[in-house]
Amino acid sequence: MALPVYTTWFASLKGPVGPPGPEGPPIPQEQLSATVDAAITDAQLVKFTDEGIPRALIRDGYIEVTESADGTRLIRGITDGGINFAPLHTSRRYSLSGSPFGVPEAETEVKALPGYSRASIARAADGYERLGEDALDDKGMIPEWVLARIFARAGSLGLIDGNGRKIKILIVAGQSNATPRGATTQVAMGFTEPGVLYWDHAAGMIRDTHPVEWLGTGFARQWVKDHPGERVLIVSAATGSTGFRTTSLTPAPSGYSTSTGTWNRNFTAETGQVDPHTFPQEYLIDRVAAASTAAQAMTGLVPEKLAMLWSQGENDVNNTASYAAWQDDLFTWIRGQWSTPDLPIIVGSVTPGRMAAYPEYVSLDRLQQDTPSRLTRTAYSRGPSWFEENTDLRTHYLPLGQEKRGREMAQRGMIRALQNKAAADPVSALHPPQALTGSRVGTKVRFAWEHAACRTTSITGEFSIDNGSTWTPITFPNLMPVEWETTTASPVLLRLASANGADVSYKTEMGV
Repeated sequence: MALPVYTTWFASLKGPVGPPGPEGPPIPQEQLSATVDAAITDAQLVKFTDEGIPRALIRDGYIEVTESADGTRLIRGITDGGINFAPLHTSRRYSLSGSPFGVPEAETEVKALPGYSRASIARAADGYERLGEDALDDKGMIPEWVLARIFARAGSLGLIDGNGRKIKILIVAGQSNATPRGATTQVAMGFTEPGVLYWDHAAGMIRDTHPVEWLGTGFARQWVKDHPGERVLIVSAATGSTGFRTTSLTPAPSGYSTSTGTWNRNFTAETGQVDPHTFPQEYLIDRVAAASTAAQAMTGLVPEKLAMLWSQGENDVNNTASYAAWQDDLFTWIRGQWSTPDLPIIVGSVTPGRMAAYPEYVSLDRLQQDTPSRLTRTAYSRGPSWFEENTDLRTHYLPLGQEKRGREMAQRGMIRALQNKAAADPVSALHPPQALTGSRVGTKVRFAWEHAACRTTSITGEFSIDNGSTWTPITFPNLMPVEWETTTASPVLLRLASANGADVSYKTEMGV
């Protein structure tokens, strides 16, 4: 490729090039290109190959002219004198028409951004300004957004090449709705996120993001999006068809069903069995330990446990008498195994479609709704409606539904879990349920809401069908409901408040 802009300048380095003169015939194009390439090498210049940086012939110029605090002018850029680096304190506009790196009458503006000690912004021929990836922050460190772009080009596994950047572990546990389902039917979308990694327990190694959209990837991708610079390693520690009333023993004891194991720590017949298919608790602990060891070996840092997502209950709908106690005991035991008493645990619901079809699922769901009232640093998250598989009586979420519920857990469920701390919070921090919605179909009226992001042990409510003249208290079926229905042809007003045993919040109101 001919480079006419450079011809005169390189002539001063390598001798006469170009059209013939009295001294000889024309120089062939191939020889001219070779001469230019040689000149570039001799001058220790770099050819532009990054598409994010415009090539020399289509940009205004690649040169930085800066002024230091004491007024001494310094130059950083590609010059015949080499490359000089200097902190930026101001910006100026200079004509580059006399430079071999600019086109005639071209101008470029070099300026610093607040918070950066070195930056290069040049306006390209397409009219856009671009910031070079050599920018440093005010502490002299490479910014996270620069590292993310580099890692994206190098591949996600470049994130774990012993660079001392900590990984946070996300544990996803429970039964089948906590596993990456849909691998045989879902079209691979090829989503990539440099900050999201996946523990492949079978291979014993950390891999790129799991190819199937599921609960873990939905949470992790939303988390790293909201927390730039953080990395999440997903550990899938769920076993399909397991519950607190299941066992691997055949025949099963009275009241239990034969399955792949039990989450019930009080079922002593299984205690001490270490086979991961018969004892899911140890299956979870072992997987997290292996993933933690691998992450520490690659980064040199002990990974932090970010949260645990829990999606389970389908195998316990007909035996709910002790479910809450068994679930809370398991959560407390897991936290004790890791010495993380404040580990956020987010409980995801069974599918709304399943609850609509079978009342026994509603009873189980109410026990899970009340989890935040029984245990601090926990939260309940209702899954999205109409995102179930069209088989198995809508037992399982579709991959898109899994991703959606994962994002909700990361954005709002995590906040509710972190804010659900001991009732030492001042009364000013107490607020009512959030995100109220209401709908009417004929005479059937339904309200739904989310738990407040604070320590709440119960929710109180009242309604009015005479435009607020009189109010009737509501007797909810559980302490922490997320919905209420009534049948009336009249307009309905609903008031809700949160309580934590010591104080009651102000009321939120909505009408349908």
